[in-house]
Amino acid sequence: MIPLLWADVETSGFNPASNNMLEIGLVATDEYLNIEGSISYLIKHDKIFWREKTLDFHKQHNPTLLRDLPGALHYTPAVEERLVKWVEDTGVENRPLAGSSPQGVDKPFIRHQMPLLNKLFHRYRMFDARSVYTALGHEVDTIEDRSHRALDDCFTEIARMKKLLKETLRVA
Repeated sequence: MIPLLWADVETSGFNPASNNMLEIGLVATDEYLNIEGSISYLIKHDKIFWREKTLDFHKQHNPTLLRDLPGALHYTPAVEERLVKWVEDTGVENRPLAGSSPQGVDKPFIRHQMPLLNKLFHRYRMFDARSVYTALGHEVDTIEDRSHRALDDCFTEIARMKKLLKETLRVA
């Protein structure tokens, strides 16, 4: 594999123009999917624009996010600034964006709400872990099996991919 920059965002809905990014996590991995570093932030908002079904989802599957959100310290621009600094300081810029749904959810929110961070990912390459599982005929566990926090979701996808590579492709 190639070194990747995994990302996951938790949001208040599916529309990056009208819903909020609530939490973001980034994890850098080397070519063997060993973790090189990670960072995450809750994002402060004066008002959160909820899609009703998304709020219900978080209440059921992600109560710690709802509990912790009032303690968020930084608004989106400050979080973006800190993430850009982390990416540059750790030397992981220009890596493909990786995750469980980078093209469908994560990338659109990052592109719309954190354009400076978006510029640090590889311009067009992405690694969609769920597509790899599907192509190889593997089932993915349900959302109930994890905390559904941004950083935990990244770690979960990395562990799944390592297991898949070891079992299916016989790669250590």
